[in-house]
Amino acid sequence: MGLELRGMLLAAGLGTRLRPLTYFLPKTAVPLLNRPLALYSLDLFRTAGIKEMAVNLHHMPDSVKQALADEPESILYSYENPILGTAGGIGKIRDFFKGSTFIVTNGKIYCEEDLSRVVEHHRRSGSAVTLVLVPVSPRSKYNPVLLNNRNDIVGFARSPGYSNPDSKPGSDSGSEIRPYIFTGIHVLEEEVLDFIPDGPCDTVMDVYPKLMEEGYPVRGFVSSAFWREFSTPVRYLRNSIEILARKGLTECSLSELPAKCRRVVAGENVSVAEDAELENAILWNGVSIGSGCSLRNVIVVSGVRLPKNTSVVDAIVTSLQAGSQDQVNESAQIVGDNVIWPLTSD
Repeated sequence: MGLELRGMLLAAGLGTRLRPLTYFLPKTAVPLLNRPLALYSLDLFRTAGIKEMAVNLHHMPDSVKQALADEPESILYSYENPILGTAGGIGKIRDFFKGSTFIVTNGKIYCEEDLSRVVEHHRRSGSAVTLVLVPVSPRSKYNPVLLNNRNDIVGFARSPGYSNPDSKPGSDSGSEIRPYIFTGIHVLEEEVLDFIPDGPCDTVMDVYPKLMEEGYPVRGFVSSAFWREFSTPVRYLRNSIEILARKGLTECSLSELPAKCRRVVAGENVSVAEDAELENAILWNGVSIGSGCSLRNVIVVSGVRLPKNTSVVDAIVTSLQAGSQDQVNESAQIVGDNVIWPLTSD
């Protein structure tokens, strides 16, 4: 196993499910409590002692680089056109990983796990790959990873509804198999690179099943740490408010807010009228909220100015940028210089 540790942040995705927010910022640069989401992944790398890392880029690459511009670590940026997928992105810069154990993390997650514990577990187990997993929640919408009682991954289910696969190839009959959710964090050894072809390729769908077929150990690390992912606007708002509460805060603001703001995250140069009422709201930089406004369960992107007496509930407010009319779908409403998008899809 490689003695050196390196990391890769996957940041090339279009973030289609996070639209309309990703019309304005790539998902890894979307602010979580006023920090770009990508920085929380870099925090994870630091806990494992990683000082050299790679970031793949495609959608709004300059915004990703700007979000990481002040970080002291050595970052290799890898541009992709077309997007190469979770494994293809690794394969494109395979020489960067040679001679090392490396950690790959999705750019749309927040996790409080100490990755040094994961690396220790990975090396002790002798795995080619270790996926960081969390228990399935009762209403989970994620496709589960199937794990036996020896922490071997025996399959990747297509949907949360599954039956105990006693006769599944590669699993021992009668062994206990349970579903878990893949966090998007995985630890890999150099030999995995031999299974990654050039071009577009996916780790879970393409590479890991082949590793398992060839007898390479692919195992899970079941984490009890807090983990959330931010692939939709609903999750972005809900998770942000939840993390705010976890930190014991009623607000997180880089600007002064009036007393009638409850559970609000606000960026720089935000102006909120003294009589405005805000609850469960995220305001990006440069937002102006007029007198008599009422916002509840709302995300407001940078530069929006809401005129007085505007009431918005369960919505995203964006500016109507030049040439952006084609992006506005039938469910959104153009109001003056702004677009009101319903906050409905999870």
